[in-house]
Amino acid sequence: SIELVSNGTYDVALGAFTITSARSAQVRFLHQFYGGGQRILTFDPNIASSDSWFFLAPFANPLWYTWGIAIVVVAHLLWIMEWDTPTFKERDDATGSLKRMSYQGALL
Repeated sequence: SIELVSNGTYDVALGAFTITSARSAQVRFLHQFYGGGQRILTFDPNIASSDSWFFLAPFANPLWYTWGIAIVVVAHLLWIMEWDTPTFKERDDATGSLKRMSYQGALL
């Protein structure tokens, strides 16, 4: 497409072009107006570990603590909101009425 702009077939060519000195001699490039930021990532074998928890390494400990606390808090909030529903009640064999289960009983 640079050749087609160079010979006058097209007025403009849009796309991802690498600006080289040879191409700059043929056509005029405008300044970059968008940087896609593409990068190539490769695995560094020097940092490989035999630790079975290696997959957790990209995340810092405070992030894992935050996730753990959030899961516990949400689980408790759901239990509090649902505690008066049949999900957390069991039938008492002696009286035949529903009685509230303990928290541990509801989990098991």
